[in-house]
Amino acid sequence: MATIKVRDVDEIALKKFDKFCKQQGKSRAEMIRQYIQQSYQSYESFELEIRMKSLIYDILKHLDLNTQALMLLTKSAVVLEKEMEKDDTFEHSTE
Repeated sequence: MATIKVRDVDEIALKKFDKFCKQQGKSRAEMIRQYIQQSYQSYESFELEIRMKSLIYDILKHLDLNTQALMLLTKSAVVLEKEMEKDDTFEHSTE
């Protein structure tokens, strides 16, 4: 494991941090280690959230394109069906 040395820490802040550590039943090193791990995990979670949002955006974009294509096909089918009905009525009326 790596060793970390911190310089120029405010004495009052350090005393309050030590008091907090004691209340938590942990050493200063344990608390700092925990903060570093939590910070890294938060960063990883943030990166994952960004990737997930990007994927969701891409999926929604493709769903929208698919919906637009389906609507165009449906409209085309309706127009074609109407034209076929006109042709059928024309053929029936000439008989």
